[in-house]
Amino acid sequence: TRLRRKTVTSAPLRAEALLAGLTDEQAAFAEAVAPAVCCIAAAGSGKTAALAARVVHLVRFRGVAPQRVRVFVFTRAARNEIARRVASVLGGEVADRIDVTTFHTFAARVVLRDVPAAELATDELAETHLRSPYEGPLRRKGLPGISAVRAGIVAYEADGFEDDDVRRAVGILLGRMEETGAIPLWDLLPRCDALLEEPDFADAWQVDHVLVDEAQDVTRREERIARRVGRFFAAV
Repeated sequence: TRLRRKTVTSAPLRAEALLAGLTDEQAAFAEAVAPAVCCIAAAGSGKTAALAARVVHLVRFRGVAPQRVRVFVFTRAARNEIARRVASVLGGEVADRIDVTTFHTFAARVVLRDVPAAELATDELAETHLRSPYEGPLRRKGLPGISAVRAGIVAYEADGFEDDDVRRAVGILLGRMEETGAIPLWDLLPRCDALLEEPDFADAWQVDHVLVDEAQDVTRREERIARRVGRFFAAV
């Protein structure tokens, strides 16, 4: 592998330097060619560096078009850090074509393109709708407590709840919000997941390589979304 790097004379020296400075473990992850790769490492051990190095390796040494690479992260800070590392090696113009995104931002792009008249609800609006079945003229009897519904919303987003009463309450809430054309943030991932179940629709969003940061925090639904929109999968 080290000898192969030296023969790539068209690659910028800074890309060569970045990859040459990796540990053996980081280099193994950055250069892996298996359909699915997982890097398990402790906090502070250089996972972000390895993730950025894999992006550089794919684009500069394996000829993958930048727009065919997508990196899922959990925070804007992580997105900015990975984008900065990649830009420092490949240049800003190339780095801007790589899709570094949070799951919710990606889901919003998918959903709002399919439902162009919809709008994302503010937290205040979502809370108002949540309370409406419990207060005033729209009150509904026989619903589980509002705390149970809040917990159910978290489980619903992650594809994990099983309580039928909570499911019914969440369904009422979603129905009322749909009447106003509003989509709560916590319904983006379920909607995106459902849309991507259609292979033809998923193909429109597919790239060659999907990378996932902080994979230990990924829900079942987020994993499904990531796998549906990439031919090759790598996670740290």
